Amino acid sequence: MRVLSKGVTGRRRRPTPLRLGISVGACLPLLACASTDGLEQELSRIRRDMHGMQQELSETRRQVERLEGRVTLLSLGKGAVQPAPKSQVASAPSAPVATPAPHGGAGQKVLPVVRLGASAAAAEAEPQSDEAWMDQGALDQGQPPVEIRLGPSDDVPDTLPVDHSVLKKRDPVLHAEKKQPPREAYQDALDTLRKNKDPQLALQKFRAFLTEHPGSKLADNAAYWSGECLYILARYEASIVQMELVVDRYPKSAKVPHALLRIGESWLALGDRGKGLDTLRQVRDKHPTSDAARRASARLDIEGGN
Repeated sequence: MRVLSKGVTGRRRRPTPLRLGISVGACLPLLACASTDGLEQELSRIRRDMHGMQQELSETRRQVERLEGRVTLLSLGKGAVQPAPKSQVASAPSAPVATPAPHGGAGQKVLPVVRLGASAAAAEAEPQSDEAWMDQGALDQGQPPVEIRLGPSDDVPDTLPVDHSVLKKRDPVLHAEKKQPPREAYQDALDTLRKNKDPQLALQKFRAFLTEHPGSKLADNAAYWSGECLYILARYEASIVQMELVVDRYPKSAKVPHALLRIGESWLALGDRGKGLDTLRQVRDKHPTSDAARRASARLDIEGGN
């Protein structure tokens, strides 16, 4: 009986599952309350921060509106902005940027002129008008320019001499010769060669045509006839250069076979039989249906180069 009592009193009783569940259930509301209080405090702090930011934003907007109002007043001119008080340093306001001219010219603007070193008494004595701060020399009233004289002096004349011969010369713009249309200029040069029998003048006109109308559809013809004029003038080397230019620059032109024919004939005229006959054969073989090929074959028969 004693042992039983000792065993009962000597051992510590463990909580039963029922008692453990009741203890945990009692602590849950306390934990929930603690976490809720923390969230509410955090939310309160966030609200205070947002309220402060809204106030700062409102103040910034008010400052922007005040600046915009000042800019608007400045853009309206001096009449919308009060002049700054005059002082001993400057008697003119520096705020106005532009103001209407005294004679009411539309859109005319002048810049303010600051007079440095004026005393306070002199500043107060000046008339208080809208134009008092302006420098009247800055206004354009349409007066003629000031005449500047160089004398009198012993060495410097009172007036500069005028070269009247310059006034008699023709104005290079007003009296410039009008250019002929491309077709008329080309026809005039061709008539000078064929009708007037003047290859030297025709050469000048064909070259002028190429200078003034390099992109014309008649440019290949003008280049060919320039070489033809050189051939007639017995300038065979220059004619060869000009005809080769026609072949290289205008390879699809109908004048290419004739240009090659003149190159061959020019080589023969210069005494280079080999180059001359080779060029004539080139005309006959590459352009067999052309009139230049027929003439090249005839010349080959004469030279015995077939």
